[in-house]
Amino acid sequence: MEARPGLWWHVVLTFGSQYRKPETAFKALPKLWDSLRKEIKRANPDWQFMAFVEGQAKTRGGMPHFHIVSNQHPPSDKGKQGQWTAHGLHNWAVKRGFGHQAWCELIDGPKAAWYVSKYASKGDPAMPKGFRRVRASQGWTKDPVDPLRKLIVPAKGENLVAFLIRVQDATNLDLETLYQHWHDAQEALKRQNRNLDED
Repeated sequence: MEARPGLWWHVVLTFGSQYRKPETAFKALPKLWDSLRKEIKRANPDWQFMAFVEGQAKTRGGMPHFHIVSNQHPPSDKGKQGQWTAHGLHNWAVKRGFGHQAWCELIDGPKAAWYVSKYASKGDPAMPKGFRRVRASQGWTKDPVDPLRKLIVPAKGENLVAFLIRVQDATNLDLETLYQHWHDAQEALKRQNRNLDED
């Protein structure tokens, strides 16, 4: 989004009552998304998006949600003042096979990125094996490839000291530096969560 200044939207689509089980919704989603993506791309050739499937294993009957960060507002009905209406968005979603509960808001800060990042990694036992949770347009800005960067995450049950020693072995950084990075990251997460709670 920073690479392409302009208006960005956060769209959430749900599944309607015709989907009784999460497995059915997960199975239907790729086809629904493909039709929706092609429709919007035809109307807006420069459409850029990042779409995330959010699993709901513990709430809402397990039905997934579909989040889209987009540089286009869904082409739903506009009201008399030329503003997009909630009713128009709901009708637009239903006509495309999604549920009546749909919403769209202008992104005006990091909250949407935090929200979709948090839920993009949320697993769900109903999600089929190999299911694609994240989809991006071809023009979406790619992260630079850093051959020295490694993603190292704590193993299940691994304590902090063992984790830092393992990272030290993989990166050749000293333990004091690694601990300081870890501590700084923990503090940044606490601040971010406090800021989001205040919003």
